[in-house]
Parts: sequence; structure tokens; C-alpha cells
Amino acid sequence: VTIEEGDPQYEFCFMNLVRYKPPAFPPLPGKVMGDRWMTDGQQRMLIILGWTLVAIFIWVGCVYVNRIVIAYIRENFFKSYKPSGKAMEHRFSDLPEIFGYVPMVKLYGSNYPALIADISTIDEGLIGWSDPLHSYDRHNMLFDVPSVRKKILQRRESLARGDPQRSGEEERGRKASIFSIVCDWPPRPPPPPTCKEDVGEDHAAA
Repeated sequence: VTIEEGDPQYEFCFMNLVRYKPPAFPPLPGKVMGDRWMTDGQQRMLIILGWTLVAIFIWVGCVYVNRIVIAYIRENFFKSYKPSGKAMEHRFSDLPEIFGYVPMVKLYGSNYPALIADISTIDEGLIGWSDPLHSYDRHNMLFDVPSVRKKILQRRESLARGDPQRSGEEERGRKASIFSIVCDWPPRPPPPPTCKEDVGEDHAAA
């Protein structure tokens, strides 16, 4: 190889910033040989992008620290919820019009939505609408699946007979259903007054 004066000189430009030793972070011109092969405009743009990358790393790190570390400390060592107001004497179940969240979907061209949950064990008044001509089973998509329809009817028979073992088996099958699950736990009615209480009230009135 013969090299003469005036021949162009070439230099290998190593641009893999990950394999720099030490690592080129943040990627500023002084760390990536910017003074040798970059123009002034490229160097200015690299400075902006380099410090922007640093800001992004700091922001992502703060988000993860807040969601993992600080959230854990706040949940276990600080009170996070303070109820406002006070409990009223009127219970939800005593209101004249109450509606629950019953899974359903609206169908185009239908006057009523389609139910997508078994409503055998809930108060039908929670659904929020009623069809005067047909039962809710007519609008329940579960009855479109023969195997699911059979299980629902068997569950209703078990509940009507008061068979706890059969009802428990159906309950486990219901939890494994591919459709939505809806439950209702109505409050128990207050016990009737005893004779002793009635007599005491009568004497007090006298």
C-alpha cells in the first residue's frame, strides 16, 4: 500500500452507543466522537436529544417509584380513604326505586337490551326495565346456549326444592361460566317483637 501526500484519509466511525466503553450515556457529542464527523447542526441536535433522553429516563423512573414503592408505603402505613358525610337511616333496599348493575347489552332495532347474566337469584326489580309480554328469559342470551339453559333450569329447580348440596354444585358451575355473574344479597327482615316486648309496651301505654 502506497500512501502519498494529499490522499484522503478515512476513519472508522463506531456508532454503536451501547458498546461504548464507558457507555455513551447521555449520548452527547463529546462521547460519540461528535467533534470528528458531525456538523455543527448535528452536534446541537444531539445535545437536545441527549438531554431529552435523560429527562425521559428520570420521568419514567419517578413514575415507577411512585406506583410501586410510594404506593406500597402509602397503602400500608398511611390512611388513604376518609369517608365524607354520615350513614343515613334509609337503606338502599328500602328505597322505592332502586336499580342494580345487571350485565346487559343494547341491540340495534330491539326495544329491550339483552341480558348476559343469570338473574335467577336476584330481585328482578334491580334490572331497571320489564317486558309486559315476555319474561326476562326471552331477552337473556344465556338461554341461547342449550347447555347453559339446562344448567339454569336445574339450578332453579334446586333452589325451589331447597336442596343445599345441589345448589352448591350449581353455584360452583355458575362461577365457571363464560357469562357475567350478578348477585344480590338483600337484607334480612327484622325479627318480629316477642310477647315480652309487647306486654312491656302495653304496660307502658297504660
